[in-house]
Amino acid sequence: MKIAYFMSTILEQGGGMEKYLIEAAENMSKYPEVQADVITMDNKFTTRLIKTLSFYYFKKIESKYIHHESLRSIIKKLGDANYIKCHNLSTLKKTLQMYDVIYAKNELLDSFMLGQLLGFNQLPPIVFGVHTPIYFPEAQTGQAKLHNLLYSSVVYKFLLRGAKAIHTINTDDMRICKRLFPTKKVYKITNSFNCSKFINNKNGVKYNFKFDNQKFNIFWSGRLTKEKGAYELFEMINSINMNGYSDKVCWNIAGVGDAKEQLLELKKQHANINYFDYVENRYVASILANIDLFISTSHYETFGFAMIEAQSMDVPVFSFKTSGAEEIVIPNQTDIIVQNKAQFIEEIIRFVNGKHRFNKINQQVCYKFQPEVISNQSLKMFKNVCDK
Repeated sequence: MKIAYFMSTILEQGGGMEKYLIEAAENMSKYPEVQADVITMDNKFTTRLIKTLSFYYFKKIESKYIHHESLRSIIKKLGDANYIKCHNLSTLKKTLQMYDVIYAKNELLDSFMLGQLLGFNQLPPIVFGVHTPIYFPEAQTGQAKLHNLLYSSVVYKFLLRGAKAIHTINTDDMRICKRLFPTKKVYKITNSFNCSKFINNKNGVKYNFKFDNQKFNIFWSGRLTKEKGAYELFEMINSINMNGYSDKVCWNIAGVGDAKEQLLELKKQHANINYFDYVENRYVASILANIDLFISTSHYETFGFAMIEAQSMDVPVFSFKTSGAEEIVIPNQTDIIVQNKAQFIEEIIRFVNGKHRFNKINQQVCYKFQPEVISNQSLKMFKNVCDK
């Protein structure tokens, strides 16, 4: 069986979808009867696409942010899987036609390219994976409201009409997809995570930074945007520091985005903020080895890779209630789910004061997301699609 994992933009961006494709292709390639490769458009196409998407996101997107991860590290992570870049749609079509089944992200763009520009009937069976939330429960920005409108419309149903199956990662998205696509087969298979491989990175690839281990170290990583709760993070830092904890806590923040300038201004006001900009994934384990608590302020996640990375290092996670978080955390046993910003602040202070005690975290996480188990489920899904 030949499986093509398709994404319109390059893998070097280093986001959650990129991590999924790399790990999924690597794991599937371990089966002797399977060839799994990642197919994307090339760098020039991605750069043009990023500029075009600025209209959709109502803001200019810097093309420099698309090369976060090195090509060499990606190829190494892929193992026996290949990474193929296509420079135009004709080449993409010929490449995809060489495979038995295609796995693609549920983005409007990707579905439009496959269905409208290439043609569903001229391609192998396609499974669309829901890695972008179909519905944002707290749509505060114009882009989020537009997203909810488009993804719940007949336009979205039309673009995914050629899908042979829908793959979801969490229970909420599975319910939504069954309602939107009643005639489609909907699978729920969570993402996998190789704990031992990630943990081994903490000593092999060290991040060059001296942490203040006399203080309580809190880590936040992600896109510095309103959607990811960056501004709520800033408010929480202000509140907790002003409550007398500035000498007890260090805030360690990694990521880039619209709110970067505001973060740099906040850093001038508070000496206990460490800002790392973008951090390559290979360094994350060595950072987490110095961390006491990981916090996620995002209000919508299909799956929180950053949360699992923290848990695998025995770092507890505090998060807002999201579909992705509920698939990962075990409330009050390994982590805390909060309802609002005030509760978030209260729980962090309680943790700093030693009021929280958690069970062994990484054992539960490593067992729940075993790559072998998840890969077997995915292979069955692909076989069912190909049989049909």
